Amino acid sequence: MRVRVPEYLRITKLDDQLVILDGRKNQYFAVNASGSAFIQFLQNGYSVNEAIHKLEARYPLGTVRKDMEQFLKELISQGLVEET
Repeated sequence: MRVRVPEYLRITKLDDQLVILDGRKNQYFAVNASGSAFIQFLQNGYSVNEAIHKLEARYPLGTVRKDMEQFLKELISQGLVEET
């Protein structure tokens, strides 16, 4: 599966986190380091599975896939990524 970040979002990197502003809803979201890396991989054209594999190499915790799949569901439900 591939997803994209909609153009109406503004994303700013702050240290190892991302701040995502949804100007349509006047909401912002702060994303931790692993979530930030996941979104950045997706922005760079990686598929969801490719992004998860890269994170599993970076964070060998054994829960990365489950955590990122749940995070992806939340991103989709909030309109922060769209399936392509």
